[in-house]
Amino acid sequence: MSEHAAESRWVSWVGIGLFVALASAGYFYNLTFIQLGVVDLGSRVLELPAGRIAQAMALLAGVTLVVALGTGLVMHRRRWSESFKFKLQLLAAVAVLQTALTLVAPLLRSQTELTVWIVLASIGLGLGVPCLFGLTCDLVPIRHRGIVAAAVTSAAFLPAAVFASDWRIDQFAAQMVWFMIPSTVGLLVLAFYPMASDGFPGATAPPGQLRSRALCASRCARVAENCVHTLPGTHVRCLLRRQLGVHTHYRYAYLPQVRMGLCGV
Repeated sequence: MSEHAAESRWVSWVGIGLFVALASAGYFYNLTFIQLGVVDLGSRVLELPAGRIAQAMALLAGVTLVVALGTGLVMHRRRWSESFKFKLQLLAAVAVLQTALTLVAPLLRSQTELTVWIVLASIGLGLGVPCLFGLTCDLVPIRHRGIVAAAVTSAAFLPAAVFASDWRIDQFAAQMVWFMIPSTVGLLVLAFYPMASDGFPGATAPPGQLRSRALCASRCARVAENCVHTLPGTHVRCLLRRQLGVHTHYRYAYLPQVRMGLCGV
């Protein structure tokens, strides 16, 4: 295996690990703190009737849905969804908001405060959903997405069942904060510090020239078919600048690198 192929494989697995960490943390947060903690806050702390709690959870789901759809549409129209850096930065901002909301949640003492908290939390969740799932195209190769989905589910549901002691808002908040604060700091560094995330796939390409993994895979197949063989064996000369629309001109490349190293498939 060449040095470039080994480096590409290493970067690919680091990206997969980052996506699993982000997705599983998001699922764990929603499964425990949102689904169970907010219900405990409304029923036990605020002593709201079951109907009011159900309305509050419906408000959370509805606002999250509208914000997520609106965010996805705006990102698509403005082509922000093609920017790995933008999605990572918006996700870091969401992490800051959710960490702050987690800290203040046990301090809520009225239904009005709970409603405001739910609206803010819904906005954060709605902004985070399209960014998180959009990172799938940047970090997870197509052939690994099944096992990555299983890893995300396991990493979220297993800790939720094992480490969740009392289903109380104060316990959930204390449980979340100890890993949310350092994780948010790390995500902020990765998203905003220059060159911190440049090694990940799609991080260095300018906006408007990034492609989804599926599109990249189909174009790589066409490139492989149109490559001009200059040496016996697996060496090929590929005019990737013309066929893939990237600025870098890869003069000589192994065919497996075209299929896996450059496209991640």
